[in-house]
Amino acid sequence: VVVSGSVGSFERPDVFCGVASRIVEGSMLRSEGRGYGEGPHVPSTGGKPLSSRHECSDENNMCKKDENFRKHMLLLWQNSVPVSIEVLLCSNCRVSQQKVRSVEFSTVPEPGSILLEQWTVSIVQNHQPHHLNTSQGLFLAVRSYLHFSQLSAWYSSTRGQEPKNVLYRITIPGETFASKFSCKPEEHFFPSANVGRMSSVHVSVRSLPRREEIPRIMCPHASFSIDGASSPSPQGQQSMPPLQSSEASSSSAT
Repeated sequence: VVVSGSVGSFERPDVFCGVASRIVEGSMLRSEGRGYGEGPHVPSTGGKPLSSRHECSDENNMCKKDENFRKHMLLLWQNSVPVSIEVLLCSNCRVSQQKVRSVEFSTVPEPGSILLEQWTVSIVQNHQPHHLNTSQGLFLAVRSYLHFSQLSAWYSSTRGQEPKNVLYRITIPGETFASKFSCKPEEHFFPSANVGRMSSVHVSVRSLPRREEIPRIMCPHASFSIDGASSPSPQGQQSMPPLQSSEASSSSAT
């Protein structure tokens, strides 16, 4: 049994991972209530440590997925690389279902999907102290945005029935690696937050303009087996390059 850590200390990796966890688990499908809710790994906005309300289990696939996600996020932070988290609406085929339910987060392009949101999270070193928002204030701002997001509206209108296959892809910002929107997206910048004396966290999101109906997506995997080779990347789009952990870097240097 693994106990989730606290984000109450507001260390830079805590905030970097905490914002990202809120993005991927801040609005999840629920069959009761308003049709959506928060996952168990999002940072608390009430000042309580995460471990006080959830204890991770090795038997829980959502906990395994969160552990893999945090390892990936820490690797990005150790390499001073900003993260881009894409929210993709996929078809209801078996291949898409398998990808969404996997304990691994996707880093490769997903053909045939619709890009709903594209988040960018980065830690910036400041040359002098700035009086910015607090980390807790940033968590609240992201939480509020997700509450009124397109996904939450769809979950609410269908009472937690649709859409079922929403894939979160981790990549890095830039035209080379990013998925493409089907039309001009709207853009929102959150107030930057202090993390320590000489650094700050910056969060922005681009999103598809709102629509009432949920798009129906045709299966793009018809000619590919479920456990066979992956589908080709959309034109001009590449997978995220591999990164090295700090331990691997130090060992290779010696």
